[in-house]
Amino acid sequence: MLCCFCSLLCDREELQYECKIRKTALQELHSIARVRESSSEEFRSEPGFCVKTLRQRFSKINGLLLTGRVYSVETARSVLSLARILDASVDFSEQGWTMNHAIALSRNGAFTSSIAEARATSETFIVVDDGSLLDRFPRIPNLLSKANAGNDDSRTVLLMGNASDTSKAFWKHAFPNTWSIPCSIEQLPLSLLQWTAHRTNEAVTDDEVDAPWLDSLQKSTYITVIWSPACLSCSQPDLWIEELMHWIANQNETIRASSLALAGLDATFQQVCTWTTGYPGRLRFRQGRSIFEMECDLNAWISRNLTNPDACIICVDESANSQPFLPSGLSSSFAGTIVEIQGTDFSSNLECTRVRLPTSIAGYETDATFSRCDQVVMARVCKQSQSGEGILTPTQWLERLAP
Repeated sequence: MLCCFCSLLCDREELQYECKIRKTALQELHSIARVRESSSEEFRSEPGFCVKTLRQRFSKINGLLLTGRVYSVETARSVLSLARILDASVDFSEQGWTMNHAIALSRNGAFTSSIAEARATSETFIVVDDGSLLDRFPRIPNLLSKANAGNDDSRTVLLMGNASDTSKAFWKHAFPNTWSIPCSIEQLPLSLLQWTAHRTNEAVTDDEVDAPWLDSLQKSTYITVIWSPACLSCSQPDLWIEELMHWIANQNETIRASSLALAGLDATFQQVCTWTTGYPGRLRFRQGRSIFEMECDLNAWISRNLTNPDACIICVDESANSQPFLPSGLSSSFAGTIVEIQGTDFSSNLECTRVRLPTSIAGYETDATFSRCDQVVMARVCKQSQSGEGILTPTQWLERLAP
């Protein structure tokens, strides 16, 4: 059984057991199931009046944004189909993380690695951790380790940045030869350049001679840098990524080096958007044509349309995340219409300017296709619960909202 609650998509029961992300998600979903069971039959029927009113309103809308947390291929395709029909703007890059990566790669390209390749061939892992990496990808050390019964994985792990004591212990358990190097993540690409310059320059300082981890870094013939766009504590993430890719490209003149960028589940939308339109997931449609625009950023779009009564936001959230996606206070300050395809129950005001449509959780209450964190593997995840029976999927709601 594949776990759908983070982009590692773990398929081993021993990795799923005691995973904090999975435990938290299941607790929240059990609470949702209890709310649904106690709801009236109205909850399980389509609120037809609101849907009809919204369809009529879309013909007069002047400014429409589709946003939220879309993690499955199926919902991503439906979102783009509706956006094309309604000439909408689109931004599904949560906090802009995946867009930073996409922009940097579009400028410079990259030497990339999959989890399987990194596990099979790397000699040294450089792990960039601002303290939150294992909060987002808790089982990545296990997936990279080649340890088996009675044998440890003797390869080197260099934790660069501000890894927590808990993270150090997890990496140490999977890789006994783990070193923690506190350093500025902002300056890390420059530091790597300086440390590896000694491959061709034998002049080293006394303190560097006494650093075994530095010797391992300089002598390694296959290095994989493990990092995540969501875990970068730096002022200009896209430029940081470019500098890291430059360093990796330079290393490949003499050794093998690669980037294993751990993307979240939101990267699935980026991939589908690129297949469908040729652009990553921040764009607008005009007369059915897609136009890439950084100004389609969620916060920038809201600022421009905050007082526009003819504007509309459709927020699609098929995740198990209990935290609202839209900024707090937006419902009271936004002059237009807000439609949220998320939550546990149907709600609407008399004017249908604030509508919540309950939907199922992708991969848990309905079958869904996800992109794994290395963006190499697409996995079909079968539903794990019957609690979503009778609840419309995001795709079904979006089809009903289409004119």
